[in-house]
Amino acid sequence: TSTDFRMFTSNYENLLGAEVRLPNDIKYTSLYIDANRTRYYNGKKRGTKNSFDADYSNLKGVTFEIKNYFEVENKIGDMVFGILTFLELFNTSTGSIFIQVNSKSYKEQLVLLTELELPPLNEIYCQNFFQTFDKFERIKRIYTSFDDYIYFTKRIDKDDNELLLINFDISGSTPNFLKKGVKIIFDDGEMLDYPQEKIDVSVSKKDYRDYDVKAVFLMDNELIKKVKTNLITDVRLYVYDVSPPKFYAQEIQAKFNCLIENTYLLKE
Repeated sequence: TSTDFRMFTSNYENLLGAEVRLPNDIKYTSLYIDANRTRYYNGKKRGTKNSFDADYSNLKGVTFEIKNYFEVENKIGDMVFGILTFLELFNTSTGSIFIQVNSKSYKEQLVLLTELELPPLNEIYCQNFFQTFDKFERIKRIYTSFDDYIYFTKRIDKDDNELLLINFDISGSTPNFLKKGVKIIFDDGEMLDYPQEKIDVSVSKKDYRDYDVKAVFLMDNELIKKVKTNLITDVRLYVYDVSPPKFYAQEIQAKFNCLIENTYLLKE
């Protein structure tokens, strides 16, 4: 059975010793021969420095044991965009190879051959929320994430009044400025329309995007209830669309419910 390994965020130790194989189409997966990821796998002892010289043809059908995992900051300059997780895969014939398993492309990169019982969704997704505090305004903000393209913020003022905001940060290929309009479609087919919400478009610092398209606004009771009980299937910010895969929509919903039920844990 194929498994999205983001399901094991903060639970990667549960994968140790499990058997996996690479999918049949591994054309767009980066495999390395060293933990520092300086050389790509090409079937030879020294590997290669260039990704276009990588050759994974002899890895098809090979069974690996997940031997170890490690996490590194995803940095562009001084900015940190979340955490990247790499698994060490071991086979007696190939030795160790290393693969990134939480790519933002959300591709299924490994096929899990060992049956593993997943923990509850709230334990999987609600371990690393972020909190900030404005000392001057005495306002606390709790974020479900900073690196998801749909995430939520709880704002708590000095009188313990709470507000919930929804945040969008998606990719755009063309510049459009001073535009408005957010539409959200759910898995029951209902669409909620927010035509007056402002859209911010800026040149992206991320190497896989041309433009960052963002929106953030206060959630009304209708939207709160909808996100609690239904999965988001499609989002449009002005003319920019994104359709979250089902497992990502489940993650979004689980994080939101943890936020409003106060069952989350803050990132240490």
